[in-house]
Amino acid sequence: LSSTGDRLLTRGNDKTARLWDAFTGQPIAILRHAQENVVEAGLSPDGSTAFTHSEDGVVRLWETKDGAFRAETEARPNRLHLVGVDLSHPNLDPYNNKPGMTQISNERILTRRQFHNLNKDGSTSVTYPGPIELWDTKTGRLIASLKLPKDVEADFIAFFGDGRWIEAVGHNARFIHLLSAQDGRLLTEINPYFNLSLCSSPDGKTISFYQPGDDKESIQTRETVSWTRTATTGPLAFSMNIMSRYTLEYITNDLLAAEDDEGGPSYSLYAIGSAKPLIRLPAKPQRLTADRVLLGSGQLFDRQSWRRLLPPKGHKYHPDLGRFAADGRFFLLDSESKLLDTVTEKTIPQDGRWHYRPSVGWARDQGGDSGNTPVKIHRLPPPHHMEIPTDLLELWAQIAVRGHLDDEGTFVKWDEPTWEKHRQELAAKPVPYPDFPFPGHVATDRLHWLRQEYGNANDAEKPRLAKQLLDRAEAAGDKAEAVRWRTILTPAKPKGDSAVPPAPK
Repeated sequence: LSSTGDRLLTRGNDKTARLWDAFTGQPIAILRHAQENVVEAGLSPDGSTAFTHSEDGVVRLWETKDGAFRAETEARPNRLHLVGVDLSHPNLDPYNNKPGMTQISNERILTRRQFHNLNKDGSTSVTYPGPIELWDTKTGRLIASLKLPKDVEADFIAFFGDGRWIEAVGHNARFIHLLSAQDGRLLTEINPYFNLSLCSSPDGKTISFYQPGDDKESIQTRETVSWTRTATTGPLAFSMNIMSRYTLEYITNDLLAAEDDEGGPSYSLYAIGSAKPLIRLPAKPQRLTADRVLLGSGQLFDRQSWRRLLPPKGHKYHPDLGRFAADGRFFLLDSESKLLDTVTEKTIPQDGRWHYRPSVGWARDQGGDSGNTPVKIHRLPPPHHMEIPTDLLELWAQIAVRGHLDDEGTFVKWDEPTWEKHRQELAAKPVPYPDFPFPGHVATDRLHWLRQEYGNANDAEKPRLAKQLLDRAEAAGDKAEAVRWRTILTPAKPKGDSAVPPAPK
């Protein structure tokens, strides 16, 4: 899904990449040259450019506005090298070691070779021999072939600092090599405590990283023109565990959040160059304003006193939390594990499957672990569309569950005539918002009551109910629904059965 929220890029089992209008679900274009096999595809951070990588080693660039072809790189026929496997192998996935063959920033494409080897146990191992090449996203022109030590080329390489630089780390992880994303020049080498602790300030003027010491570790900061050290922060209030990787992040251009796990995960907030932390927080700071500090847990702290702002009696969260929600209502908690509605204070568990884009309201359900499970994209309504009249919402819920709650809170199930009467009542009510599908299909689905009966029935009752559903679907001219019930009523023959019965002995 693009950062702008209006485009969706997919890569299918037919080895094509397809561009879709995310709001309407309509296809825009097939991003493919002739009959090539597309093995990789992606979108630029600003959402304006799509790339496809073909099996013959050509990267093509496309406009996401209309799917128009823009440019292509020179062919590198051996960029994807398969030893003992082919593109249909179940363990072959260009994304199983991230980053993959191709990465994109707004202005540059970064490519490298990817070798897949079939192991004796049926799995595939991946290596990344050189060369690593840098290309222009507007013209497809080769900018540079990156000059790096041999061990670096086989490990981690990625754009860094909003696409300003390229970060490369070798197998031994002793040095981070920073290169210019404009021309591929090697700018500096850094020896940090951990290879993934490097972070860039929002304005791009400094970088910081953990630095080991004789007794206590510290944070070193360098400016990004001469790459000389400008400040040392700490020593840190904790000792690092060599088996763990700790997060280090800029909160503002002059404030850093350093993670530790002594006594449980927490974050110490440091002013760059200070010897002691300003405060130790129970969760990662996400945003700072002139008077507030917001944590990923939804907790708020006063920036002057560093005291937590407690929620009013009867509430879980402080009412100021809504000001930090990008859309004024929904807020991601605890590193995207839960989506909080700041008005109702109810949460939607994410469980690693839901991803919310606050700027455009999209949420994605990855489905199950099987590659055949469809991916469902949902769009949450704008906050002002959530103000549905209570009586209308209650009637919709009653139609959906086919009953109501009596005065004592006991569920009373409706028979079909009662349900149909209320369904017609719901269908006749005006839609609150024309561009928001409420009350949706429940108001117009005449088979909903009977279909739910089928779902709750025992095996003996199901054939009778399926026959009723088939008859009603055929009477209504609903061919797709009729096929569904006809298939259920006509079990498939076992493989090997013949239409001609065997001759008697």
